[in-house]
Amino acid sequence: MRRLVPLILCLFACGVQPALASSGDTGDTLSAPTYGELVRSGHTALQAGEKGRAALYYERARVLSDASKSVRQNLRLLREESGALEFDLPVHPLVRGVFFMYYASSRSDLVAMMYFGTLFLLGFIGYSTFTGRKIAYLTNLVYSVAIVFIVSTCLVYIHREREARAPDRAVILSPVPLYARPDARETALTLLPESSAVRIVGAQSAQGAANSEGLIRILLPNGASGYVAASGVARINDFKK
Repeated sequence: MRRLVPLILCLFACGVQPALASSGDTGDTLSAPTYGELVRSGHTALQAGEKGRAALYYERARVLSDASKSVRQNLRLLREESGALEFDLPVHPLVRGVFFMYYASSRSDLVAMMYFGTLFLLGFIGYSTFTGRKIAYLTNLVYSVAIVFIVSTCLVYIHREREARAPDRAVILSPVPLYARPDARETALTLLPESSAVRIVGAQSAQGAANSEGLIRILLPNGASGYVAASGVARINDFKK
């Protein structure tokens, strides 16, 4: 088991990097707004009744740091008020409980879990080594549980970091009609509320650009897709706009 410790520490060191090399780019760091500026802009937009713009600023702030519970609460509350949560994929409470690290833990929470898990593992190894008190099955059980916990937490963190910086994440700025096909002359399927979280299909290719009618294809959290006016959608990780 002790031979696995260097591997765990290596995974841990890789997982807690603030930005992964392959995770998207937030733009020019010299001109990118700071976390505090984004939060203040979100508060200002929310007070002005611009829920879509407020959601955009809050989401961009969460890309930089999701440690603030108030920002997460404000984002959820404004989406509840606008009706944006209607398009979220429902998750059973039991599933949320079993996979709590993914559904209930922020990236900052995961970092704390990795730190404390690593400290516990190193402390247990040091205690068992210097005291000489070893119970084979108990020692192996503690090692196994600690290693699985640290590795799984590290993997979830890496996934959440990649998700946060994905270039296709976007927010609906104002209520826009959702069309089944790229034709604004058709009858709209529904009206997407402002602050809705969406994905731009083909964000890194030509498919991610608006067509001749100014429509862009998006994907909703519940898996449905359609076309909306590109002017009503803002990319979260495009910090220059």
